[in-house]
Amino acid sequence: TYTATDPMGLTATGTVTVTTPNVAPTVTTSGASVATDGLLAGVDVLQHASDVNVGPTDQVLRVTGATADHGAQVTVNPDGTLDVRPATGYRGTVTVTFTVSDGAGGSVDGTLVVTVANAAPRVLPDTAATDTDTAVL
Repeated sequence: TYTATDPMGLTATGTVTVTTPNVAPTVTTSGASVATDGLLAGVDVLQHASDVNVGPTDQVLRVTGATADHGAQVTVNPDGTLDVRPATGYRGTVTVTFTVSDGAGGSVDGTLVVTVANAAPRVLPDTAATDTDTAVL
């Protein structure tokens, strides 16, 4: 708000409003790994996101959706973390694409690359008995 006064002493008051445009958030690619048939739980992809408009009284970043390839299932949890469950028996790389929104019209897609490793074989104890000079089958 400002006040202008002319040489005759008359005044007028005005207001200047400065509006800055919303800037979309940014996000960097992140990675994680999980064993075959495992669950990757609580991945905080928002730790790789930022927004110049975000502050204590401004916008809050949220994950608003996510998809995954190769038959993997992805869940967006209420706290913004992701749970990723690769398809049964799948080994390789799963790409999860998620959307980060600032709540003011700005959004960006991010990528989480999940390496699905082969699970180690399980060895079960076993015993056998045989006579001398007889093969164990």
